[in-house]
Amino acid sequence: MILSKRPEIDRFLKGPPSDVRAALIWGGDRGGVRERADVLAKAVAADPDDPFNVAVLSEADLDRDGAKLIDELSALSLMGGWRLVRLRLTEGKAASDAAAAEALKAHAEGSLNPDAFFLVEAGRLERGSALRKAGEAAKQAVAIPVYEDETGDIVRLVREALTAD
Repeated sequence: MILSKRPEIDRFLKGPPSDVRAALIWGGDRGGVRERADVLAKAVAADPDDPFNVAVLSEADLDRDGAKLIDELSALSLMGGWRLVRLRLTEGKAASDAAAAEALKAHAEGSLNPDAFFLVEAGRLERGSALRKAGEAAKQAVAIPVYEDETGDIVRLVREALTAD
């Protein structure tokens, strides 16, 4: 499922429905991707820095150990509740894209730990990207594109900041 309207994205990031097991946040605005991922991570995990309930992986981790992503998505939380597995893709390697797509599809279908939430952060993904296709097609996953700011977005941001002050 694709979320593209700001109100539905904000609502999802603050409290994802329990039937959603994965989120793919991608786009050319890397700061916007990271910002949205941080908000979602705080909503899913009480403490996004807790090493017992949160696993943060990168493309380098996938290169070193191809099974690590599936292992983390299969692991149970030591403290109970949601477990967060966060994957940060920065280089756009085809192998990482394919591995993440496989894991996202398997996890969304319920093949792995149902109490784990899989959060993927990626840069630009072309229409043909396996990861993008998997995120958009999976019923238990959400794909959130993040586009570069336009003039109207900047004006709204300034207006909101000034109103808050």
